Amino acid sequence: MYVCLLCLFVGGVNSGAVQLTKDNIDIILRENKLVIINFYADWCRFSNMLAPVWDATADKVTSELPHAKVVIAKVDCDAEDTITSKYNINKYPTIKYVENGVVAKKEYRGQRSEDSILEFVKEELKPAVKEFDTLDNLVSRLDDHKSHIIAYFNDLSSSSYATFDRIATILKNDCDFLAANKATFKDEFFQGKPDTISFRPSKSRTNDDDEMFKGDINNAAILEAWCRERCVSLVREITF
Repeated sequence: MYVCLLCLFVGGVNSGAVQLTKDNIDIILRENKLVIINFYADWCRFSNMLAPVWDATADKVTSELPHAKVVIAKVDCDAEDTITSKYNINKYPTIKYVENGVVAKKEYRGQRSEDSILEFVKEELKPAVKEFDTLDNLVSRLDDHKSHIIAYFNDLSSSSYATFDRIATILKNDCDFLAANKATFKDEFFQGKPDTISFRPSKSRTNDDDEMFKGDINNAAILEAWCRERCVSLVREITF
């Protein structure tokens, strides 16, 4: 049985959000950095209460972030059962978001208001990789309560950095991703060497040493699996 979630919104219906169907969803997810999707059912009273806020939010995001590759979208779950099944929707309304074509592990659970969703969009659009150019700058960005993936690249416009940035977008809620350009980070240890990536565990949880990635940095699947294994906790979040 599907469950209808309570939202604190009222109002009519407009057409601000992009309607996703099986015919357009793949290209929209592929061509945009961030897509936030409201999965709704017309028979659900709470879906109808959220509808005008969702459409108004779409207009607000378009107005305030006109050049951002962001789409506020919606899916009619009764009409699009294939999409509904693919995204495991069993309650209405459900809000999921997709970054760079990858569905986030968690649903959006913030306030369902125009301003709150806009702020969420702005946060998600911030760079997933924090850059540093000196050792002091790096140290200032380290947090003993978090794990870090730290990289040194010969060229921040390289394909290997692009891969690193994509992985950071996927795992940014599990690890902090930091990177330096060797051209500006003057350290003799790294000069003349290939791009390097290492994992720094949370120092508040363990005294383990940093671990160097020894695989092929240009192999996106291997690098992502290595980062995921070290960043993602084995303890699964329980939601109700």
